[in-house]
Amino acid sequence: MTMSLTEIQDKIQKGEYRLSDHAIKRMIQMKCVFCGSKAESRNVTFVYDFDSNYFFIENVPAEVCGQCGEKTYSPTVSDELIRLAKKKLKPAKTVQVPVFDYAIQV
Repeated sequence: MTMSLTEIQDKIQKGEYRLSDHAIKRMIQMKCVFCGSKAESRNVTFVYDFDSNYFFIENVPAEVCGQCGEKTYSPTVSDELIRLAKKKLKPAKTVQVPVFDYAIQV
């Protein structure tokens, strides 16, 4: 059975069909929300800071601006990052990071 574009759009609006994040990205050329330059899909490290507790989540899919480096996450990835940030997870690894105070260094 072949459907027209109008029939497909109608089914999407009714919630009978759902477009994947990948399909949406392909339909819309991703541009940076800040500088307007082209963004490309990459896996990045997401950094989360809450009450001086830092969490790093590696291999997160994002759109990254080639000009200014701004990262944009899809709604699905954003929801999952929020869910992960609220959970008590066992880390894949632990890293020790030196911390510098700008006021002391200047």
